[in-house]
Amino acid sequence: MSERTESTAATVPVFDGHNDTLLDLGVAGRSFFERSDAGHIDLPRAREGGLAGGLFAVFVRDPKAAVEEPQEIDDEAADADGADGPDDTAAAIGAPRSRYASVERMPPPMPL
Repeated sequence: MSERTESTAATVPVFDGHNDTLLDLGVAGRSFFERSDAGHIDLPRAREGGLAGGLFAVFVRDPKAAVEEPQEIDDEAADADGADGPDDTAAAIGAPRSRYASVERMPPPMPL
């Protein structure tokens, strides 16, 4: 890291507006807590770069849908049917919670 980058990282908190770190961790089997060349974010690099926070994307595939076929959403039909979301709310909430349970064990946030 250059001196200018280090100086900026030390004084300006960084907020990542969208990242796929959680999705990458689930697939790659790597640890968020250990430095890695895989992915864009791990805890050591986040601390060095001044990452203060971010929005971590979570995607839950519909277990009833075929994996190979992309789903198309028909907003008009959904509105007509009164559908507001998944039929199985417990599965929609439980899947990301169980897949990313290790996130709950992350260290406390870094001070700004």
